Amino acid sequence: MSWRVIFSTALLQLSVLGAVAQTGPAALLPAEDEIEGWEISGEPVVYGGDDLFFLINGGADIYYEYGFREVIAASITNPAAGEEIKLEIYRMSDSFAAYAVFLQKSTGSDIGKTPQTSLFMNSGSMGFWKHHYFVLMRSNRENSTVTDGMKLVAGAVENRIKQDGRLPSVATAFSDRNGSITLLRGKIALSNIYYFSSRDIFVIEEGIAVEENGVKEIWLHYSDHGKPVQRLGEVSALLSTDARFTGFTMSGKQSVTLSDKRGNRIDIEASGNYLKIKIEPVTSPEE
Repeated sequence: MSWRVIFSTALLQLSVLGAVAQTGPAALLPAEDEIEGWEISGEPVVYGGDDLFFLINGGADIYYEYGFREVIAASITNPAAGEEIKLEIYRMSDSFAAYAVFLQKSTGSDIGKTPQTSLFMNSGSMGFWKHHYFVLMRSNRENSTVTDGMKLVAGAVENRIKQDGRLPSVATAFSDRNGSITLLRGKIALSNIYYFSSRDIFVIEEGIAVEENGVKEIWLHYSDHGKPVQRLGEVSALLSTDARFTGFTMSGKQSVTLSDKRGNRIDIEASGNYLKIKIEPVTSPEE
């Protein structure tokens, strides 16, 4: 069966069921009559606060940066087939946070979209986001029984999320691009794209980055129209004293150009409510 067919049937199951009331991740767990042949095995576990580190062995920090609230983890089994699906339902602070985690987890995967949600599938896993929730399913095995089970579980969980999903406004900035997209809400996500400092020198509110053909573009959005120019001045002063950067060229108060020792040219421009950063390789790195 082609990925296109799998996506179309999975997304259909994510949209045809009627929504019901829900109060948190525990209320989103599917009932057995919604996932025929499958059942919840054992007692689901809820992780909140710092407990996320017990569920995620490394990588939990980015969830906190985006806005983690709580997650419920459950084992869903098919006794007749001897199969198991690990289900995790994350409640994040808002749609931005849920979509940000979805993008992190779906890197390199095929993605299907509807106006309300997006779904990814790859070897042994499936995930989607909607409203404030990110849902992840995993299995150690890959076969039609597991794939069909994941589609059933995804449809049942999505059915229980009452509110529609809505893409964060900043996420539309690079909607026509084919590169890898990352949402930003702090220094951890930014440093995964490009390392400027161990501190949050940009004082990031929300942002988006795209990596395409070796070029990285980062747009940081600020609620205050005057903040981009202010941040540009502060960041320029800090980076100008950092030995990793050379060749500073200022253009009034609106933009600065510099180079790093890896052969990248870095352009930073204040434009409206955005601070726009472009990092492009132009020379060979210094030995």
